[in-house]
Amino acid sequence: GLRMFAGGRRVFGPLVILASMLLYEAAAFLVFTAPLLAWMKGRRSPLLGSWPLLSVFIVGAAWQRLVVPFAFAAERHPVSFSPSHALKVLETGFECTYANRLVHLLYRNARFAWGSFSGLEWALWAVAALALGLAAFRLARGSERPAAFPALPLAFGNFFLGYAPYFFDRTYLPTVFSANNRLNMTGALGGALFFAWLAARWRSGGPALAGLLAAAFLLTGWSSNAQYALAYSRQKAILAEIEAALPDDAQALLLYGFEERIGAAVVFESTYDLAGALALKRRGIKARVGQGRVRFEAGSAVFVSNGEDRLPYDGLHAYDHAAKTMAALRGPGAAEVFLAGGAA
Repeated sequence: GLRMFAGGRRVFGPLVILASMLLYEAAAFLVFTAPLLAWMKGRRSPLLGSWPLLSVFIVGAAWQRLVVPFAFAAERHPVSFSPSHALKVLETGFECTYANRLVHLLYRNARFAWGSFSGLEWALWAVAALALGLAAFRLARGSERPAAFPALPLAFGNFFLGYAPYFFDRTYLPTVFSANNRLNMTGALGGALFFAWLAARWRSGGPALAGLLAAAFLLTGWSSNAQYALAYSRQKAILAEIEAALPDDAQALLLYGFEERIGAAVVFESTYDLAGALALKRRGIKARVGQGRVRFEAGSAVFVSNGEDRLPYDGLHAYDHAAKTMAALRGPGAAEVFLAGGAA
């Protein structure tokens, strides 16, 4: 969208940015890259020529912070600002984008690939990585950016803008050490610009660095794709089994007996997604991933996740994917018998 805007398509570019903001908050402050570039190039009134982008920023910000919280959903991340939290976000984001957590991201995905890729997949990656690495090597060795292109300030400007939305949310810190191992997209664009700048100017080692990063990130991308593909296959298999075994009179379902993550990929992105996925296959049913989240009381089962939800025993069933067993839970005693059979 920014490239379209800079290229004269001053309607379509802002619309692309607006669409991004409607989907995810991380793209919000990226609109300020255009006036940042204009300011770096010494133009007067850099904000004046960027009014279409600033307009869609206001619309998108209103959608994120006003329309969605008040009209569609309870606000999970209330707006707040703390200078100390902002510094923590920047420090952690810097590690994620440039330093040790970036290395950890590459390591984790390479380790998953080592334990799961077939010989053919390794051969395909080697060919693709060699081609991509050689292309990166040649580009880095032969590139010479014009002096007017402020790659280094823009790199760190993008990094700052990418993490700026999280200055206002005290409940959030960037992380790559969690099971959901990832980088922030907009901040990572700043990292890519920095490494491109470094590779183009470090004549002795820069081209090799460019080729190595290209190959490493290709493996990381393929490994991540493989994890999510396996998680999706596991989800489909579980849903097919549930659909075949679930009685017609079932009102609620608890799911047990499967690994909830395959690497960084989640089989059901949240425990509530089980109900949504089942609703696509059959009539609506209250379904939850039960393992580790349910206690069984005399009057009802109690599902605990972001609050408590009581599930009456009338029509309540449980399915153990590992044991391939479906059981009606008529009370705490039946639940104990079911859990003793292998579910956790």
